[in-house]
Amino acid sequence: GGAHCEDCNKDPFRPCSEYRCKSLGQACELLNAGTGHEECAWVSRNDVNSPTITAWDGALKPSSYGLTYEPDLSIRPPAIGVKIKSSKSGDGCLPAFTPLEFGIQTNEPAQCKIDYNHTLKYADMQYYLGESNYYEYNHTQVMKLPGPSTGEVASPIMKNDGTLTMYVRCQDANGNFNVDEYAISFCVSKAPDTTPPNIDGFSIPSGSPVTYNKDSVPVDVYVNEPAECKWSRDSKSYDDMENAMTCSTEGSEINANLEYTCTANLTGIKNREANKFYFRCKDQPGEAENKRNVNVQSTEYTLLGSEPLYIVNTGPNGTIYGSTDAVPVQLTVETSNGANEGKAECYFSSDNDSYISMFQTNDYQHSQPLSLTVGEYIYYFRCVDAGGNAAEGNSTFSVYVDKSPPKVTHAYKQEGLKIVTDEDAECSYSLTTCNFKFEEGLKMIYSKQDEMKNLFAEWKPSSTYYIKCRDKYGNIPEPNQCSIIVNAVALEKEEVA
Repeated sequence: GGAHCEDCNKDPFRPCSEYRCKSLGQACELLNAGTGHEECAWVSRNDVNSPTITAWDGALKPSSYGLTYEPDLSIRPPAIGVKIKSSKSGDGCLPAFTPLEFGIQTNEPAQCKIDYNHTLKYADMQYYLGESNYYEYNHTQVMKLPGPSTGEVASPIMKNDGTLTMYVRCQDANGNFNVDEYAISFCVSKAPDTTPPNIDGFSIPSGSPVTYNKDSVPVDVYVNEPAECKWSRDSKSYDDMENAMTCSTEGSEINANLEYTCTANLTGIKNREANKFYFRCKDQPGEAENKRNVNVQSTEYTLLGSEPLYIVNTGPNGTIYGSTDAVPVQLTVETSNGANEGKAECYFSSDNDSYISMFQTNDYQHSQPLSLTVGEYIYYFRCVDAGGNAAEGNSTFSVYVDKSPPKVTHAYKQEGLKIVTDEDAECSYSLTTCNFKFEEGLKMIYSKQDEMKNLFAEWKPSSTYYIKCRDKYGNIPEPNQCSIIVNAVALEKEEVA
């Protein structure tokens, strides 16, 4: 069955997986698979109940308007629904250009649609609620309300003709949808606009660095209503500002974030210092000047002039040794100066064409582990900081594989047994056999700590030394073999001769 399918959705710390969903019943099905919005639901041919829709109080925003839902049972043709009202206004209407957010909840995972016209069925409706077609319990819609002078607002299209009503239907995974529409209505105030525009943000956040020697930077300014804007290097009145901006002045020219865009090309940017700019806007383009509202305070905006970015060190260099066919190699880059004292994003390439982000980066020290075979290599690096400053460098090195254990080139008596190896090594010995574990043998010591090719052992007359040597790559003779077998008696005779 599927009576327990939705238990899978109730743990906020464990996302529902297909295995967990299917384990709760044969009729359980994972919806929205692979999207990060997975929900488990009962998919049954015997299900004839449509989702239940209720208004979601937690979704109402902005909270500063004192928004509430009130039941609305007067909608015709027959429907149920709510009115959204503001406690901050006498008539309950919302101010023009309010960035309104509202939502609904369903008693089972469902897809929901919204329309501004009456329809007969779910499939006839134009828009997915919140532009999402996921099966979910919670659904939200964000919109910006039209102004008092009317004018259309971008998709979905609305006009301020008093009360705005939207109709919602939801459909579950079994195809059941609400026959009656769920209506959500509100009114937009037609009172004259008496507030100046708000500058909500910039395409480049204030305080951002810019590229060294970059004299001008194009910036988009986001305003809450259609407006005309200007900028200056000094804070002064709107009329006295020297630089006009290109602005979206039609109600339908709203962007994806429900804002209106003005574009400026900021010039005269100086290196290595904070460059301040000031903005002001005037609303209701096309209206008589005495009806328009203008900012009496400037919005300050800063761009940080930077200095060049440098790559001061790259690695590895020289020869990298290893004892396996694939040798571990660590590419390294160190950056300095630039927009944030060397903090940058670095990339590497073996052909100076296709670049890949380094494994550890976004700092002034960067690294990338690789596994390489024997050969000569050159790797190229490109680094870019937050201001767009770029630097390039490379690293040239070779990889050599050593699979042979050290060789003993000399063995002689000199106040003890001394041996010389052909490479840096550590050695141990047994007095009975070559078939001993290296770690269990008697350890030989270095004649000098900085000379790891000369080793020394206590002299034991009439003994035979079975010696094994191991290099820094771990190469060592086979278990039953020695690097050298030294007979003390033979060495004494040789010394006498």
